[in-house]
Amino acid sequence: MSESMTISALARQCGIAPVTLRAWERRYGLIQPVRSAKGHRLYPREQIERVQQIMLWINRGVPVGQVRELLERDAPQWSEDSPWHAQRLQLLEAVQTQNERSLDDAFNQALSLYPAHTLCAQLLLPLLEELTPSRSGRQLEAVFFHTWLRSKLGLRVYQLNLPLKEAPVLLVNMGDAVLEPQLWLLAWLLAQRGQRVEVLDWPLPAPELLQWQEQRGAHAMVLYASSKLTNPLALEQLDDLRQRCQASVLLAGPCCSIYAEQLPPEEHLSDPLQAFSALQQLGLSALNDKEIAL
Repeated sequence: MSESMTISALARQCGIAPVTLRAWERRYGLIQPVRSAKGHRLYPREQIERVQQIMLWINRGVPVGQVRELLERDAPQWSEDSPWHAQRLQLLEAVQTQNERSLDDAFNQALSLYPAHTLCAQLLLPLLEELTPSRSGRQLEAVFFHTWLRSKLGLRVYQLNLPLKEAPVLLVNMGDAVLEPQLWLLAWLLAQRGQRVEVLDWPLPAPELLQWQEQRGAHAMVLYASSKLTNPLALEQLDDLRQRCQASVLLAGPCCSIYAEQLPPEEHLSDPLQAFSALQQLGLSALNDKEIAL
């Protein structure tokens, strides 16, 4: 990618019309291109990345008029000054070349040195952010990494669940993302701390969620979504579900940023780490035990 792009080149790369980019600039103040000597719009790298972030939130169902506030709340990108930078690049290179063996080796080496919570915060969440298709422009890399992560963490969760008999925490993908990776990160964090966890990677309507919770005797249910909630469970139905459910019901994921004004501050669980902390506060005894060793 060149240092700067013209409006036509950027529109072509992102699959949107130049008039849309001009509207985002003039009407909403979302982007600020520079001008060439002849007065033409040029978009430097940081503005190109901002456009990609705008598209990410719009694709999640956020109206364009609400995107600016979400952009201002977004976490900063990982820095080259970070001591984790080299490890992130090692994982990223394995993903870019679709080298599953190298990815396994790099991840296993990091896991032998650091707890799951640290790896989630310093390696996996930043890498997922970097590989968001609207940011990277390469769908293949995101699909490869999501598939690998689902297989890797799914197997680990299964193995850790086998000896556990207590009531589980139920995790449900209520968004439209296939193989929601952050949902599996949360499942992994819970399992590593000795908490039995069950995952449904597909949305369910409220009556079936209630039936599932009753059959499992779960004491907590986490509904995870990257986009706006629609069918089979809209935000308006969440309070009703909580009243009828015998378990604690948490909403988590980037959807919490979308609904920030409609949720109390303690329910802004926008990523797996925040959801994990909220589950700890519910008094789940397993989460206060020592992390399970490999």
